[in-house]
Amino acid sequence: MMTNESEPRQTSCSGNSSACRCRIIPIMLFAILVMAGVYYALYCCTTPTVNNESVAQLQSGMSPNKIQMIVGAPNARQVIDGQQIWWFYDRDQAQLATEPRDIANLTITFDHQNKLLDLKYMQR
Repeated sequence: MMTNESEPRQTSCSGNSSACRCRIIPIMLFAILVMAGVYYALYCCTTPTVNNESVAQLQSGMSPNKIQMIVGAPNARQVIDGQQIWWFYDRDQAQLATEPRDIANLTITFDHQNKLLDLKYMQR
């Protein structure tokens, strides 16, 4: 069998640009979907989560070190009138706020003996 070298070879996109677009668009949409999924997974991993068990342990007078092990490190800390306040917020919104309380998702306040005084979870 002899192949004719004079016949032009056709690639998958030669001749018809709409057929090429029909193949590229689904691939690009799939890539965007995968990137969105990865971003969402990373966002969920970096946001502090509070569940009923951790709230019950917090209310039983745990130390700040144990609270940090459960909830994670706070984004900001303040000491006001001898009370320590931990602020948890979304880092992406940090440039929009003048104070941590403007964007806080969770605040934990400790009294003078470093025991839990107040826990507030705000849905934003």
